[in-house]
Amino acid sequence: GVRRLGILSPYIESVSNRLIEVLSKAGIEVCAFASFNESEEQRVVRITPGSIISAGQQLAASAEMDALFISCTNLRTLDVIAPIEADAGLPVLSSNQVLAWDLLRLANINAADTFAGELWERSHRHG
Repeated sequence: GVRRLGILSPYIESVSNRLIEVLSKAGIEVCAFASFNESEEQRVVRITPGSIISAGQQLAASAEMDALFISCTNLRTLDVIAPIEADAGLPVLSSNQVLAWDLLRLANINAADTFAGELWERSHRHG
């Protein structure tokens, strides 16, 4: 399982610190962290995929981790997961992705070909 997590966030420090605290209480060590330090929510959506990919690759290379988590439902992340995974060689998760997975799980819907990402593919591989 994931015990050492890298986090890429758009949030200001106080919000990011709360996230790290919640994860720590759940037994997950945040071993690397980077943020765009954006205080205005409406500007988060304007962070480019290229910026997210670059930041994710740099963060993944900065420490040994089990996975990288890109936090914030306002970040456009679905198209950046595969390029970061390919470069970093580790699973990449995002807020929107795991929220959608959980909604599908709760609705008992198998949508094996719906999402990108190594962990999604692993958990839905047949055979």
